[in-house]
Amino acid sequence: MSSRTTGSSFRLVAWGVGGSLIVGTPLVVATLRTTDQSWLSPFWAVWGLVIGVIGVLMAIDVDVQLLPRELSLPAFAVSLVTLSITEGPAEIGRWGPLLGATLMTTVTLFLRLVSRGSLGMGDVLVSPLLGAVLGWFDPWAALSAWLVAAIVGGSVAVVALVRGAPRQSLVAYGPFLFVGTAVALLGTAL
Repeated sequence: MSSRTTGSSFRLVAWGVGGSLIVGTPLVVATLRTTDQSWLSPFWAVWGLVIGVIGVLMAIDVDVQLLPRELSLPAFAVSLVTLSITEGPAEIGRWGPLLGATLMTTVTLFLRLVSRGSLGMGDVLVSPLLGAVLGWFDPWAALSAWLVAAIVGGSVAVVALVRGAPRQSLVAYGPFLFVGTAVALLGTAL
């Protein structure tokens, strides 16, 4: 194995672990602060799935600017079903995950249309997963997640342009969506 492959593999693992920690830590904190879910509850397995999938998605998106639907859509389906039958802290009860998924996806799809495809379809297809998770706590947190993602992503883009990056350079937007989700999760816990 060449050192290039080893370095690249290490970088991907680091991004994956980083993505898992970025979203996983606020997710666990928000759950512990807003619910009385036992550590033995199967509910925690869903959070484990979500955290693992987000870590893998972040690594892939940073590496090749793709968010594979083969990961995000099944994770969304499992999460939506489980979260919809598990009473969460959302004021609208079991409808929270569905409303959160709808809001997050609608905003992403709208922004994809107005940006003329700058946002990829993978960003649209990962949005239901992130929105369902946020919606379990507070469906309106999906809007906060997008606001944070736009501010952080826009700031990074400005810095890249100032440093001389071409305007047409591709930037993976998934990590900004994950950061926005993490910040919105922390907001639900406070």
